[in-house]
Amino acid sequence: MPGPASGHATRLHLHIARGQPDGQKICSVFPRCGHIIVNTLMNDTDAILLQRYTRQGDEAAFRALVERYAGLVFSSALRHTGNAALAEEAAQNTFALLAHRAATRPVSDHLAGWLHHTSCLMARHLMRGERRRIARESAAAALTDSSSSDHAQWDAMHDVLDETLQKLPGAEREALLLRYFRGLSLREVGESLHTSEDAARMRI
Repeated sequence: MPGPASGHATRLHLHIARGQPDGQKICSVFPRCGHIIVNTLMNDTDAILLQRYTRQGDEAAFRALVERYAGLVFSSALRHTGNAALAEEAAQNTFALLAHRAATRPVSDHLAGWLHHTSCLMARHLMRGERRRIARESAAAALTDSSSSDHAQWDAMHDVLDETLQKLPGAEREALLLRYFRGLSLREVGESLHTSEDAARMRI
């Protein structure tokens, strides 16, 4: 017997009609292979539709299930995300998972509950990813701001440092530059200034 036509049904494109009351959003799914009329299947039970899909690869049966539960799945996801785009993605992922697992995990007896639970899980997963993305972007922005601030403060300190050095007596200024800019030891500073190590220490 043919199995689910996963090559098509797992690549669903979900359209959410805008402007409908929350929980009453109209969704339609069109497999990439084209539009399929499902009106004649809408009176069948969930179990029958799933059997037609899993045993015969009947995409019209799967689309009938999507038409039946798209509003429930989307509105459940939307309550968790507060974002229509993320809710659409969660709904898409929920039905894709149903298409993938329908043959191995019977859910027909409690399909509405399974879809509700799964859509909430999908929505929470997407929200965690969204929060991580926002946190990364915020951290990067803060790091950039901090780096810019540090550079500005260091530039300002350069000016103060140069002004202070210019005000020092020549021997003291020379001792400081040799010690901290050239990295000479106190003995080497003393030798460069033709004085003792102790005298160099007193000038720094």
